[in-house]
Amino acid sequence: MAGRPFSGDFLYALTNLPAAVLLACASVEFGRQLGLSASFRHLAGLAVVTNFVVFKQLIDTENDVAVAALFLACLAYALRYAERGRVADLIFGVVSLGLQAGVKYYALGYAAIAATAAALLITRRRGGRVAARAAILGLLGVLTFGGYWYVRNWVASGSPLYPLGLTAASDGLGEVYPGSLWSTTLLGNGRPELPELAMKAVWGMTGPCHLAAVLGLPATITWLVVSGLRRARQPGGRSEGAARLVLTVVTAGSGLVLLVTPFAVEDAPGTLNQLYWKYCPVRYGMCFLSLAVLALVVVLDDISRLARTVEAGLVRYMSPRGSNCGEKPGRTEVVTCWLFGAVVPVVFAVGLAAQCVELVRAAKLEWVDSLLIAVNLLLIRFNISFLASWHGRYRWLLVSGVSLIWILGVVVGVEHVSQRWHQGFVPFYDRMLGGGVFEYTARDNPPDTTICVLDLRPYPFFGSARQFRVCQPISMRSYPSWEQ
Repeated sequence: MAGRPFSGDFLYALTNLPAAVLLACASVEFGRQLGLSASFRHLAGLAVVTNFVVFKQLIDTENDVAVAALFLACLAYALRYAERGRVADLIFGVVSLGLQAGVKYYALGYAAIAATAAALLITRRRGGRVAARAAILGLLGVLTFGGYWYVRNWVASGSPLYPLGLTAASDGLGEVYPGSLWSTTLLGNGRPELPELAMKAVWGMTGPCHLAAVLGLPATITWLVVSGLRRARQPGGRSEGAARLVLTVVTAGSGLVLLVTPFAVEDAPGTLNQLYWKYCPVRYGMCFLSLAVLALVVVLDDISRLARTVEAGLVRYMSPRGSNCGEKPGRTEVVTCWLFGAVVPVVFAVGLAAQCVELVRAAKLEWVDSLLIAVNLLLIRFNISFLASWHGRYRWLLVSGVSLIWILGVVVGVEHVSQRWHQGFVPFYDRMLGGGVFEYTARDNPPDTTICVLDLRPYPFFGSARQFRVCQPISMRSYPSWEQ
């Protein structure tokens, strides 16, 4: 059993890898729809995923990165469908919307924003009938890919939004947090120190790119509206103009959802502990922060293009032969080109580099391991490119051979990792928590034994192969109250 790929949770670190890849790809595609140049849209994709939340969730099973990735993917596919009318884009957009709605209950707000923006966009570009058909498919997608979890919660707990209950009897959050949930939100708490703490959280968990995107949001929103309306009136820029207006609406909407998300401020009344911790408000705001970064990059790209236009005009003006554009510029023109054409991307790249360095320090990444992972990814990319470009007689034989080698490599790797997982599980948690309780549990209890856990973290009691059943009361009276 130890060598089976699903005999334990040793592959858990791969859970969020597809989500992180999707978040980067969706950001790049969204940037293309916005009219970003190739360099700036790839910088935007890198900036969106270069933060502590994404890297932390790459090695755990939290799902905020998945929410942001599916949110941006749904918007990108909606823009592509409105532009091209391809059924494939509609199907992938519907699947993204449904999966997003099923991740967690706070994702429903972002799903509603994405669905509303997509419906308005498709109505504008494709007409009401096409939008109505897309809306029906979207509803089916939500019910198919996301509805199951809410039905299960309803049957098991009496509330589809568990642990948020519809009644006092089914309200699990009410037992955990006795105060008003509204006071746990950024909008409802009302403490004067919230803005400063929120900015410190953004800076601590992300870096200069995200902080600049949040602080500059009023200016970037204004820029997006003006440039979007201007491009929407141009025959060749309607798609880019519509995408910019969509970005404006969804950024504002996702910011509002973040403001009313429960427990973004605190989960202990009056402490503001979540804001002081910094992690939770930022992970709840991944959708908003990712869109804010994209909005900032749009402004920077526009400024860079404007600078290059000004630089070209200056070169023509300062050229010894007047308007002869082919004349080679001198030192003054070269300096002018550098000042007007390179300052904006260089400044953003420096901020992104600082964000990367801080991320490596905060996440305690191992340089050797990171380098080996990068080399492996490059090798995979090289193999895929080589196989895709090979047009020889024995192409399928080569593809089959390489695929077989990959499969055998995965099998050997899974066997090694599973053995190390099962052998080291009990000693690891006994060292971390002490007392030898896990060794005793694994030695003296048969599988399917039910263990009542009164600790905050029940996971280790399941066993390395999840062979034990675990029950965990939501609340428990203290020992002195038992004596009374």
